[in-house]
Amino acid sequence: MELLDSFRNWLKDMIESFIMWVVKFFQAIFQWFEDILLTTLEKILEGIRFVISSIPMPDFLQYSLQDLFNYIPSDVVYFLNMSGISQAFLFISMGVAFRLVRKVATLFQW
Repeated sequence: MELLDSFRNWLKDMIESFIMWVVKFFQAIFQWFEDILLTTLEKILEGIRFVISSIPMPDFLQYSLQDLFNYIPSDVVYFLNMSGISQAFLFISMGVAFRLVRKVATLFQW
């Protein structure tokens, strides 16, 4: 009887070790696919970064907004100040911000 129990234990250990080997094998295959996917995505993003970095900067970026506003005549600045254009831009900006917050809050469903 003892011989039969030891054979059962040996067979059980062998089957368990084989099953664990198969599980580890499939885990290694899935890990390999994940690594290949991440490596491919990394290379694609590096290519996109290279393409974007090779685009030359436009010439108008060398000026600041203050430089551009300095060229506006004082009469036009006075007219814009009296017309309330700054408050209009404020309300337009608030509307756009509200719309963006609403979109994010509803998970882009509304």
